[in-house]
Amino acid sequence: MTKFRAKWARAAVGASALALAATGIGAFGVFSAAPAEAAVNPNIKVAIKPLVLSDQDGVEIPGAGAQVEDPVRMYVEWDASDANPQPGDSFTVGLPTTGAALPDITHYYRFREVGRSDPLMFDGLQVGECVTAADVMTCTFNQAVAAQSNVKGKMNQMLMAQKETPLTKLPFSANGVETQVPNPNDEPITQRLWTEKNVGKYANSLKRDSTQINWHITGSGRRLSERAGMPAGTYANKVVFNDVLGADGQTLLPADSTWYVRVDPKSAPNQYPTVARVGQPGINTAYGNYTLERTISADGKSATVTLTRTDGNFDPAINYEIVYSSKIDGNVIPEKQYTNSATLVGDKEGPITSVISYRDPITYTIEMKPGYGAFGVKKYVLGAQVGADAGQIPAATAVTVNVKYELPAGWDPALHPEWTAPEGGTNPYTMKVPVEQGVAGVAFPKGTKVTLTESLDSAQLPAALRWQGDPSFSVGSTSAVNEVSFTIAENNVSAVSLTNTAAPAPGKIAVTKKVVGDIPAGKTFAFDYVCDDAAKTSGSITDVVPGQAKESAEIPAGATCTVTEKDASVDGSTLVTSAIDPVTVKAGEVAALEVTNTYTPVPGKIAVTKKVVGDIPAGKTFAFDYVCDDAAKTSGSITDVVPGQAKESAEIPAGATCTVTEKDASVAGFNLQTSTIDPVMVKTGEVAALEVTNTYTPVPGKIAVTKKVVGDIPAGKTFAFDYVCDDAAKTSGSITDVVPGQAKESAEIPAGATCTVTEKDASVAGFNLQTSTIDPVMVKTGEVAALEVTNTYTPVPGKIAVTKKVVGDIPAGKTFAFDYVCDDAAKTSGSITDVVPGQAKESAEIPAGATCTVTEKDASVDGFNLQTSTIDPVMVKTGEVAALEVTNTYTPKVGKISVTKEVVGDIPAGKTFSFDYVCNDPAKTSGSILNVAAGETKESGDIPDGAECLVTEREAEAAVDGFVLECSAVDPVPVKAGEVAAVLMTNTYTPAPGNIAVTKKVVGDIPADKTFSFDYVCDDPAKTSGSITDVAAGDTKVSRDIPAGATCTVTEKDASVDGFTLQTSTIDPVVIKAGEVATLEVTNTYTPVPDPSPSPTPTPSKTPGGHDGGDRPNLARTGADVLGGSLATLTLLGIGGGLLALRRARR
Repeated sequence: MTKFRAKWARAAVGASALALAATGIGAFGVFSAAPAEAAVNPNIKVAIKPLVLSDQDGVEIPGAGAQVEDPVRMYVEWDASDANPQPGDSFTVGLPTTGAALPDITHYYRFREVGRSDPLMFDGLQVGECVTAADVMTCTFNQAVAAQSNVKGKMNQMLMAQKETPLTKLPFSANGVETQVPNPNDEPITQRLWTEKNVGKYANSLKRDSTQINWHITGSGRRLSERAGMPAGTYANKVVFNDVLGADGQTLLPADSTWYVRVDPKSAPNQYPTVARVGQPGINTAYGNYTLERTISADGKSATVTLTRTDGNFDPAINYEIVYSSKIDGNVIPEKQYTNSATLVGDKEGPITSVISYRDPITYTIEMKPGYGAFGVKKYVLGAQVGADAGQIPAATAVTVNVKYELPAGWDPALHPEWTAPEGGTNPYTMKVPVEQGVAGVAFPKGTKVTLTESLDSAQLPAALRWQGDPSFSVGSTSAVNEVSFTIAENNVSAVSLTNTAAPAPGKIAVTKKVVGDIPAGKTFAFDYVCDDAAKTSGSITDVVPGQAKESAEIPAGATCTVTEKDASVDGSTLVTSAIDPVTVKAGEVAALEVTNTYTPVPGKIAVTKKVVGDIPAGKTFAFDYVCDDAAKTSGSITDVVPGQAKESAEIPAGATCTVTEKDASVAGFNLQTSTIDPVMVKTGEVAALEVTNTYTPVPGKIAVTKKVVGDIPAGKTFAFDYVCDDAAKTSGSITDVVPGQAKESAEIPAGATCTVTEKDASVAGFNLQTSTIDPVMVKTGEVAALEVTNTYTPVPGKIAVTKKVVGDIPAGKTFAFDYVCDDAAKTSGSITDVVPGQAKESAEIPAGATCTVTEKDASVDGFNLQTSTIDPVMVKTGEVAALEVTNTYTPKVGKISVTKEVVGDIPAGKTFSFDYVCNDPAKTSGSILNVAAGETKESGDIPDGAECLVTEREAEAAVDGFVLECSAVDPVPVKAGEVAAVLMTNTYTPAPGNIAVTKKVVGDIPADKTFSFDYVCDDPAKTSGSITDVAAGDTKVSRDIPAGATCTVTEKDASVDGFTLQTSTIDPVVIKAGEVATLEVTNTYTPVPDPSPSPTPTPSKTPGGHDGGDRPNLARTGADVLGGSLATLTLLGIGGGLLALRRARR
């Protein structure tokens, strides 16, 4: 026989549902939350199988190891056959510890779904409950286990790997016994490596009791930038997503705290720090400064989400995650797909979409032969919980599933005795499936078509509940309502989910009408109700007879309903109805209401109409008081009566006679006359009408204007004024021909009006006019409001205009300024500034007739002498401009430079010297001072005052052959007006040095590469010394410079040669002359050393180089010959002076 396991698919968040399966056809169980206290029975045997890697939905991935945060399936077999289990006994499965303490990770695995409660079933009976904590699962038996024997089973549970380890097996606790359990594929648990994420979307797993979904948008900085349209190699700093939920019962959570961004940097992977929330930028800035913004649509189904980095661009080595949540309508529906898509603005690849659903990874264990398959059904309930509390569905509640099957064509049961038809061959047959549990069906031949339906009976539910809607089936990818069909596959168990919704049983409202008062017989009443349930249930209760209760239609339990009575009025009576409080409908109950109507006869009223004669301000209303003679002495007021309209009083008892009086109705500026108001009787249900007439006549006033004139204007001038008033008629008019010093009145103006008076044009040619302010004036009844208006006339002023004339070449841009003081009464004064040469500039206005003294402000220019023309006083005439021209003559200021030449050293007489100078004045003045003899002083031409000049000597002209020249340094010299700046220029001349030239002559056959060296020491104050080295035979070499006049002693260094005897010529001291080379020829004679046999003594030869009595040493050849031969290549002869010069030093 072959054993198979079929996955039961339901989604989960972070954990999966567990499943228990007892061996044998039709035996199945699950476990759930355990009681708080349980006694562990150590005799219950627990075996834990090797762990298997799974995906998020519980689909196993054999042959693969686990990384941190991977789902892992754990299989457990338990056996209490020999443990005599009693109610309250329990067994446990504990997860392996890391040895660390909180807050670190304390266990290598955790249970994926913590706190889940499920019945523990055995052989179709609930024998206990199981519960998971984070690191241990406890299953506890109940009272039903006492009647069972050989209790055992299998289960599996989803774990999450949460800590890496190099170990391939870890110590689990199997009911207190340490058991080494292999990790998936018998491999270590490894840390998840950082990988760059493309732009994508995913959701956290769902649990059975999930009410919301956590969505994630992911992508690295590089992929987000590329998908947003950035060029390759460049990175964005902002991305915008348009996010849309599926039409599957989701709404985005609006709370800012539920929207956040976390990062997974390559440098610190798998830590996921939160860097920003909506409204909270920059929470963690270690990886940049970020802000998150979002705008949610009004229906909560879509949002625009913007992620921005404010301190740079997105990092290509960081994966970003935008996390947010949606609320599920009600509880999660098993197998239902919830979708979410997001579009990155600028992304040409289109939206990214994620789908999540709840799948419960339960397994079946069924034994069958080849050629057979089976199915299993699990019952889910929405809308109510399974439990023992009131309002919950008892765990033992089972629904009836109808099974109809069609065997494959040609398949004969008689030929297959190994197969037994279910229920004795009844087809269709039924199977009972407890709520929230799974039941395995029998085996069928492959190809059998199975059709499932459900029979529901609300009577099996508590009174407060009922089944609602149609059953929903799901098998594989097929979903159906009321009925589902599928075909049995070989060696496979088809997992079927069956979902029903339980809803609270409805209730009703019952209304009883109570009537107080004498109303006509046969009167019935009606009520409307509106409730606050999701469907906003509403309806009516009609034909309610006084004293009897009448019920509504059914109303959802838990709804609170507002009941209102329809019109219940009775002609001739007033109605007072008792308050009707909102009523809450309870499941299966009738909420009772009693509504009382009290009827009393209808009273009467008084209506007053106001008639107004006269033109009073609009908006005037009137008020009246009334006092009646009924027992209660009813009184009141009728206010805000508008002319021409009737206004009613409050209700007044019928039969009362009332006296009506008008309140103060006077209007300012009007005389009032009111008509007589007679007493009035009020009748039942009627309105007694009154008309009251008020007659208003206005009382007028006037305005009088007196004109006062200040200033000497032409005689006969008169004046005119306009006025406009704010009375209702907007009265206006003019007062003309007003003679100065006399008052003139307006026409009549309504009393109380405030009038604005304005003067018409009063200007006089040649005068400036200033008019006194005219304040608004109020006209009083029967009075004349007096105004005096003053006009002050002053002659029109004139001005002064100054033109500046400049003689001389001064810097461009120079402007000039003048002050003036006048002799008018106000001593008018002022300034005329920024006057440009050749242009006229005017003063401010100056009273006509004033004589003004004009003075120029400082107009000096550095480096120039100034002479200004005389400025005569000027008279200002009415309306004219008095012109002045002021001339400034500028002549430049100058100084000079003198040069004195000082000579140190004995040079030829008659030598003169020349100098150049350059100055830093704007004109860059330059020139020369020529042919200055030693001790002589000469001056330059004129140089502008203030200039600094640099004087330089023409050194080439100052050079003297045979001498070294040193010129003194001179700083720039300042030139002052009228002065001569003296400069001393000193030249120091020292004789040029000389040299020694040595020529080596060799007599004898010595090796060709032999060279010679010489030392010299001189008697000058510095004791100059040196060497002349590497002189080859027949060559000449020259020493360094030696001061002229020095006598030098030259000695040859060791010149011996092995195998030869040496005889050297005498070297006499040599005198150095300025600019010349003293030549020496030194002869070495080498004779081979003879053999040991005696030889004649050689005759000494005459020593070469002897002294001939002169002041130079003798040479083997003449000095001229030597210089013409050995020194020819040195080019030592000086040009022009005939001196042999090797170097002229000049400083």
